Amino acid sequence: MATNLESDRIKNLIDSHINNKDLSEVIRKVTEGKINHLKDEETIREVISSSGLIDKLSQEVKAVMQKTNDLQIPKTIPSNLNEDNAISNNSSNPKNVRKGSRILVVTIQKGRALVGLNNVQQDPTCTIQIHIQFGTSRFSTVPKMGDMEPIFNDVFELNLPAKDLGLLVDIECPIHMVLTKKDLSGHLLTIGVAEIEWRKILYAGRMSMLVELKEQSHAQMTVGIIEILLETFPVGDNLSKDEINFHMSRQEKSNREMESAFFVCAKQWWNDYLQIRSSHSTRLVKIFANNEFGIRKPVTEYVSILSSRLIESPKHASRFVSLLSYEPLTRVGDSGNLEIWQHFHTFLCVKKGDVQDHCLLLCSLLLGFHLNAFVTMGTNSSNSPHMWVTSIDLHGNVIFWESLTGLQFNQKDKHHFRSIGCCFNDHSFYANIQVSDAAEKVSFKLQDNSQWKFLDVVPSPSKSRKTKLDFHFAPLLQNLEQIEKELEIELMQAIEYFRQDRLVSCVWDEQICQLMGQCLWAMENSKLAGTHTSGFTEDFQTGIKRSIPEGHSFKGFPTVFNHTHSHRIMTSLTKSKTCRDILQTKGDCVRMAVRVKIFAYCDSVLACWVMIGARCLS
Repeated sequence: MATNLESDRIKNLIDSHINNKDLSEVIRKVTEGKINHLKDEETIREVISSSGLIDKLSQEVKAVMQKTNDLQIPKTIPSNLNEDNAISNNSSNPKNVRKGSRILVVTIQKGRALVGLNNVQQDPTCTIQIHIQFGTSRFSTVPKMGDMEPIFNDVFELNLPAKDLGLLVDIECPIHMVLTKKDLSGHLLTIGVAEIEWRKILYAGRMSMLVELKEQSHAQMTVGIIEILLETFPVGDNLSKDEINFHMSRQEKSNREMESAFFVCAKQWWNDYLQIRSSHSTRLVKIFANNEFGIRKPVTEYVSILSSRLIESPKHASRFVSLLSYEPLTRVGDSGNLEIWQHFHTFLCVKKGDVQDHCLLLCSLLLGFHLNAFVTMGTNSSNSPHMWVTSIDLHGNVIFWESLTGLQFNQKDKHHFRSIGCCFNDHSFYANIQVSDAAEKVSFKLQDNSQWKFLDVVPSPSKSRKTKLDFHFAPLLQNLEQIEKELEIELMQAIEYFRQDRLVSCVWDEQICQLMGQCLWAMENSKLAGTHTSGFTEDFQTGIKRSIPEGHSFKGFPTVFNHTHSHRIMTSLTKSKTCRDILQTKGDCVRMAVRVKIFAYCDSVLACWVMIGARCLS
């Protein structure tokens, strides 16, 4: 009789075959030309059996059962319990262990009691995925159908920063884990987050853990358990448990002392700041912020120095960040926004966050280009709290970067920033103590103690060892041309249905469709440059005038999305009055046009430009 583990693996194997496109193609070929002869179930069985599909599946199931019987399943223990029962059985060495290096093998086994998955065993309307980050490495499991107790069995090899165990035990760099859910329309949701302390494995060599996933909006709430297996290679040279506990306890004590000392310093600094001028109590100055685990940290700890060869310039960094959706966190039963400063990894996994998430990432990327950049806190033109990024060049010129749109403004130009309370980066914190806090008038001579009050920031232990964090971004999207063509076809069909429902015909003008591509190219380059330049260039207008018959007029509506889901795009288009008027164009010789142009950035982030056009006899 099959064990529970065997049954789960066999079930997943069968599901994978059913969902496999190759299997569907084989069945199509098997039945092609014979469908009229398949009168009963018995005949269908004979045809599929003769194709060899059932034999192939049976062989794979047998192999899975044999592998499970040969495997010694370790006893799983919680990560916060005594590790005396940790497994120390030897495993086969990974093939890519380089001489002089040490790796950590992480096996994501299964999930338990995952909250937010409709309380069903399987939910075909969504997929779930686990993402992990360790140092500069990022990995993701294969997406699974929504399930309260999914089985993953994905294995990842993480390069440890040192081979010497005496050095490793003092390196504070936990594994960050994010569980996400994706629905049919492509919307991503963070189910839970966790940090894994892996250094305890240095005495055992092999250890199973139960990782508790925490709710972002309520850090005290556990939303599920993930079973993982940790192994280190090469095997054999482990530290003693007492030695590891001594190092970790000493480090925890040192961290508490540093945090306590900084808090005392910040408290005195704050009192001195308020005494300088009574109006300071109303300025937006924030020294601490809550992370996704509900822990208050100095704001400077949320900024790092990030770089990637896939982001070519500060302009590309600004455009990349602006394409991540703006969506503040909310808490159940609370209509207001919840201010939680997310981990970069979480932000990039779901590709959406609040304004502080955008600003922290943009500032970190600009620091990676060696710009003198600061996250700036103040208010906008509506007098609401706001954040943006400020950069100061060698000549003292000040540029304001709006992280939500990618636009850049000179300080003296017209913009929507109203007041400035403070600014900070990874190692500095300054509060504005000038008489005026108006954004266009504030002096950014940060070293002038009469204008800015400096707070001496004590670097965290993890930052004190790093001067530059090379954050690895996922590769660029591939086959963009094919994606563009498929999306255009889907939008054409949707527009045809839209016009048919209103009893108007739909005829397409391929020449105008082609011409609109240059407009979309100009629009994206305008966004990349951080300007308001229109895509209706002189070349585009000349081309349109020469392509349409005399006496005809043209109307166009370009817009941009950060996804390629045709239903969501069409819904958004029909909500715009300008676009809806174009879609409902009536008259003589009406010709419709649609063009899609996709610009790919790193981490699968994209700018999907869509333009709807129509010409008709004036």
